[in-house]
This record gives sequence, C-alpha cells and structure tokens, in this order.
Amino acid sequence: HYAVESLSEGGVEGWWIPKYFSEAHPEIKSIDDALAHPELFPAPGMENAGKGGVYNCPEGWGCRIITTNLFKAYGAEDKGWVTVETGSAAGLDGSIAKAYESGDPWLGYYWAPTA
Repeated sequence: HYAVESLSEGGVEGWWIPKYFSEAHPEIKSIDDALAHPELFPAPGMENAGKGGVYNCPEGWGCRIITTNLFKAYGAEDKGWVTVETGSAAGLDGSIAKAYESGDPWLGYYWAPTA
C-alpha cells in the first residue's frame, strides 16, 4: 500500500508498507499514522536503537530527492525516525525482500509496476 502518490498515470511511486503489515495494523493508513509509531518500523543498526527507519533510494536517483524532502516536510527526525541508506538498487530490493521473507515491517520508497 502506498502512502504518497507521485505518478498519476501508468504507475505508482511513493512510500510503501507491506500488505501483510497493513492488514495487521489497519490503523496505519497514512504517513502521519506511520510516523506516529516509529517503534513499529525499527531502523537497522545499534546506532539507531529505538528509532524508526524509512528506506531511501540510492544516491543519484530522483526518488532520493522525493524521499529526503518528504522526510523533512513531515518532521520525521523530530518524531524519532532516520532514513536508511540502501546504497544501490540491489540494496533497496534486498531490504524489501528480507522484510518479506521474515514477515518484518518495512517503510520506504518504491514503485509499481516493477519487474
């Protein structure tokens, strides 16, 4: 399920959470709802203990600008969040795949349709 729509035709891009997570947490219906609960989306790494993580696009991608600006506009850092650097397309894809394989929560930028 997406939280912010950027494309109006042909595809959807924005911040997503897994369907299994949205079904388990029907109260999360918007970015504001998600950002009110950083504990539900724990960021990886000991340095981020207790913070929520929003998975960002790799450096140089246009979606990195979108995510970074949305993160700032929503005051996410002040609400206990950090952006999670994925480093590459494979890193972004891998973060989602790992979450799905383990049934863990995930919040970050992605698009559909995708191959």
